Amino acid sequence: MTLILTLIVGAVFAGCCFMLIGLVVAGTLMAFEPDENASGGVFLIFALFGLFFALIAYWSGSWLFFTDKETEIPRQSPRQELADDYLGPWRSNAPSNIIRTLISNNVRGCGEFQYKPSDRNSGEYLVYCTPDGRNWAAYIVWPNIDRISGPARPDPKISPPR
Repeated sequence: MTLILTLIVGAVFAGCCFMLIGLVVAGTLMAFEPDENASGGVFLIFALFGLFFALIAYWSGSWLFFTDKETEIPRQSPRQELADDYLGPWRSNAPSNIIRTLISNNVRGCGEFQYKPSDRNSGEYLVYCTPDGRNWAAYIVWPNIDRISGPARPDPKISPPR
């Protein structure tokens, strides 16, 4: 999400730069050429292009700025066959590599978490995390590549840790 936000802000900035370049070019042309129509046309082209570029960039990323807090957690679990992959019991003492992966991916609100290793994929873990002991969030964690999927609503086919 940070990369997308950076690209959008950069595109809006680029659009504004095009407008500024148009202003500078038009001012320069007005200073050296007596024909005001030519310099006005150049300015208008740069200004319209810059405005169009900035508006399209802002519109394409506006969903980043206007999100509803209740829609941040998707309604589906991370994968459809999740219950088939994690059949074992919940474990509470997570290895340090799972903890490091959660921290490096900026997972917050995990006062308590438990995990299950995948039966199908080595190095993959289902982690249920809760800030209050009642509301759980689900994550798929791959410590070997420092990646996560989630947060998601817990799979109803998998009983919560307690």
